[in-house]
Amino acid sequence: MMTKLTKEEQDKIAELINRMTLSKGIGTRESACSIAAINLALSGKLTDDIPECMSRIIGNWIIGVQDNMPADLRNSSSWKSLLPLAAGTGREHERERVQLILDWVWSDVLPTMQQFYTSVGFFKNRELLSSWNKVLELKTTASCNELAALANEVIKADIMTDDFQVLSEKIGIVHLMSSILCDLEEADNPTKVPSWYSSKEAYSLTKILAANANMFMVIRFCLNLIRHEIPHMPDSNSETKLAEFWVKVDPCKLLERLINVTEENK
Repeated sequence: MMTKLTKEEQDKIAELINRMTLSKGIGTRESACSIAAINLALSGKLTDDIPECMSRIIGNWIIGVQDNMPADLRNSSSWKSLLPLAAGTGREHERERVQLILDWVWSDVLPTMQQFYTSVGFFKNRELLSSWNKVLELKTTASCNELAALANEVIKADIMTDDFQVLSEKIGIVHLMSSILCDLEEADNPTKVPSWYSSKEAYSLTKILAANANMFMVIRFCLNLIRHEIPHMPDSNSETKLAEFWVKVDPCKLLERLINVTEENK
């Protein structure tokens, strides 16, 4: 892979990361988060700003994911070994990277979350469940909006069989996926660029970054829903069940693909 860092800089990052316990949040100089540890090695500053040598898509995804993953995974050799490589990824292939994350959400995150609802499905109302399955199949803005409209009708008719807060988070996921798809469509084909943007490229990048931020929110909603469902499972153990989720979605595998995106696209 191409890198914006020298071997000495990558080695410096690896040496610092391997001797500390990576933390949630920004952390401290002794125990920093993944991005702050990279910055400590490169500049000596404790900050979670994405360094200029690093993909913003990868950096922001790492921040969102590493704060939610189990500590054992965050401090595994598999995760730590990828961080020096992620640090030098540059910003030339952001659209391709955000597409990889979107594909991961569609193919791994959302179906894995749904597996935690083993009785009657993700939605207990059968119409909503059928519409949700259509969303997973079609992966379109139209199918997301159709499900959101149907959910509003279910709420108005007071025929909910889901807890209201749980239903709200499920519909929140649908609205976020719709926004993500709209942002990426606009990034690829800008229709009306506001005058304060210097170029179409700058406007497109803003849309790509917005889509990336919303995907982090989707992951948070998924984890909230899994935590809600765990107590209703036989022999449930929250830490074990959440660990199962992370094994199935395998963020290390995705991070490796995000790092090597240029090779994959050849």
